[in-house]
Amino acid sequence: MPKETDEEFNQRLKLYQAKKRYKEELKKRRKSDKKKSPKGKYEIDFNSKSFKMVSIIIFSLVIITFIYKNLNFDNFDYQRPENGATQSFTNSREVANFKITTKTSDDYFIKLVGMNQQTIFTIYVYGYSTVNVYVPLGEYTLKYATGKTWQGYTNIFGNYTNFLKSKKKFLFYRTRNMITRNSIILYKKIGASSKNSKKINRYEF
Repeated sequence: MPKETDEEFNQRLKLYQAKKRYKEELKKRRKSDKKKSPKGKYEIDFNSKSFKMVSIIIFSLVIITFIYKNLNFDNFDYQRPENGATQSFTNSREVANFKITTKTSDDYFIKLVGMNQQTIFTIYVYGYSTVNVYVPLGEYTLKYATGKTWQGYTNIFGNYTNFLKSKKKFLFYRTRNMITRNSIILYKKIGASSKNSKKINRYEF
């Protein structure tokens, strides 16, 4: 085996020392990283865009949840419709007489629903009153909501609205010499089915 020269020895020594210094430096860095970031924990960059976006979403959800749980829609002041106020959702003429009498202190919001389950006509009636209105000709199912405080056409009478549906059909038609008329008396049978009506929910109204 040829004898190693002094130059070759010095080169090998320098390489050995460089490897040793590299290992020592790597070891120091690992110890330093462990002190900065303990095992099982992660550093959070509070200035990052992702963190800010997540914070905004969480804050928004908290606000929305608070509003939904604490906002009482019954506290809004809605203009009560006039007694006998009507709305028509058809181009047909309103020629048939319909008499409605209420025997309760609650107000009534009444819908005339056609064969295709579309609302054709609505009537607002105060408690303990009688109204005469004219409605379009047709065959209708009567749906009505009752309550104390009017909360608008979407929320009706708020959380305390009672919804019912008539079991019989109401026919308004024209003969050769006359137009048929109908009448109904609404008694205090609130929140329960009866001989002439059936209780329904808000989504069926």
